[in-house]
Amino acid sequence: MDLENVVSYKDTEDNDTYGYSQKFIEEHFELENVSTNVFKSIKLKRRMDGIDVVFGGNLCAQSLCAAEKCVPSNYRPHSLHSYFILSAKPEDPVYFHVSVLKDNRSFVTRIVEAKQYDKLIYYCTISFHVKEESSIEHQAKMPKVKKPEELKNTVELADKYLLDERYDLIKLKPYVKKLLLDKLRDYRDDAQPFEARPVSPEHYFGLISYVGEPILLWVKAKDALKDVEAYHRYLTAYISDYTLVYAADRQHISHGYEPSMYFSLDHHIWFHDYDFKADEWLLYENRSTIAKNGRAFAEGRFWTKDGKLVVSTAQESLNRTRNSKSKL
Repeated sequence: MDLENVVSYKDTEDNDTYGYSQKFIEEHFELENVSTNVFKSIKLKRRMDGIDVVFGGNLCAQSLCAAEKCVPSNYRPHSLHSYFILSAKPEDPVYFHVSVLKDNRSFVTRIVEAKQYDKLIYYCTISFHVKEESSIEHQAKMPKVKKPEELKNTVELADKYLLDERYDLIKLKPYVKKLLLDKLRDYRDDAQPFEARPVSPEHYFGLISYVGEPILLWVKAKDALKDVEAYHRYLTAYISDYTLVYAADRQHISHGYEPSMYFSLDHHIWFHDYDFKADEWLLYENRSTIAKNGRAFAEGRFWTKDGKLVVSTAQESLNRTRNSKSKL
């Protein structure tokens, strides 16, 4: 398939009418076309715990953008399967090389190789599907949870818990306190394009001891996005790498475990539906069914407020500690 014109959505509307979230998307997910099927990052977001490497969700979103620029517009991505090969530095550009794996009438598949300093850092395959009428339909039921309007966001919660400890109202484990401080730094010093409201803050931050409970949080862009389907997809892909590791390690942290290293080994996304908006509340459900041999497996689901399952995710992460190990 020969595509002469690379699609860009940046100039579809006047950017002055939009806020930080839209600007973030266009700077961190949109790419510059440098040659045939090769694209260059504009900006890169560092990891949320302050470690000076690129956040994996940023590479997922950019790879989606690169691949979508190399397929006809009547094909939409339905699955992304990726591997994190090496860490990338946020201060230097990443180049995304797109190649064809398969082209046919119903499906096309693209390989995206992300490189920095001529080294492969991230590899993914993305499959696209033309619109097709369903022959069977079913879906699981959305968890029953509090509405986002009834909950506080992560910054408000971090402020509250740190203040409560200051006045001896609660006692925080040292690593939990670090998590709270990381959250404040990430959202205030290097602003995120989305807001998160945990359904159970005690589980989300590991404040109380628990085993096996899912991590549930409402997420959405901080302000309105352009009505461009791809932008809502990119932001959801970005967010999808945000908390899967939490489902694995938070229950152990709640019992005193302190990780010395953790990072995603791979990341997978399935788009079941395209009728959702990332600037409207989505419930992100995260659960981990097993952790063994240094690796933890987690799965995620994005639900719309009216109960539609629109995106599923899965990930394996590496988890290490220099202190006491944890077995629940």
